[in-house]
Amino acid sequence: FVVSVDIIVKHIADLDSVYGNYKFFYRDTTRRSSGYEHTLFLNPAQLTKQISSLKVWDGTSHAESFENFLQFGRPDMSRGTEAVAVTVRMNSSKITQFDYDSESGTYLVSEYGEPYMDGNTNTQLAVTNVLALKLGYTPVEGDRYGRLSADLTKGEGTYCTAGKIIKINWSFSEESGFAFSYADGTPLKLAAGQSFICLPDASGGSIEASYLVSGR
Repeated sequence: FVVSVDIIVKHIADLDSVYGNYKFFYRDTTRRSSGYEHTLFLNPAQLTKQISSLKVWDGTSHAESFENFLQFGRPDMSRGTEAVAVTVRMNSSKITQFDYDSESGTYLVSEYGEPYMDGNTNTQLAVTNVLALKLGYTPVEGDRYGRLSADLTKGEGTYCTAGKIIKINWSFSEESGFAFSYADGTPLKLAAGQSFICLPDASGGSIEASYLVSGR
């Protein structure tokens, strides 16, 4: 509900995938057999064909004042330490593992002790950047389903790339999005490639790095 209101107030271009009559959204029938959640997908090719007929921003140009909150370049990892295996414990039950593959220069992702597979390619998910941003979570008062509220303002975290890990700081605002910096305040530039962002609990989670990858 909060997200929906924010979209309206800020006049963000959006396409309603639930109630809108758009041919480029579809439900995955295989996933649908076991439930309704996480079954909605987008067909990019069909969206590209139909975008010109829709009265929304098509993403091909930006206003002159637009600034991308993510900065990409050649990250300085000279002060980082070796991390060919990184374990991020989100909380007491959710664990995500990242094993560095030197041949591809990426981290292979595993969850719950199993490779995290891409359903389209049947290959293990591989990412260039791993960011673990520590958040403060508190139970939503009066909520009987146990939902949590996250303090999404600022905090500490870690950044991993090219087999190294370094401590970082992060902040977030609705106007400028996320901002990442090294411990000394210097802005962090991410390596070009896919990124995996984890949000572990600042009090109950942990981020562990090791030199050797077990089982490899």
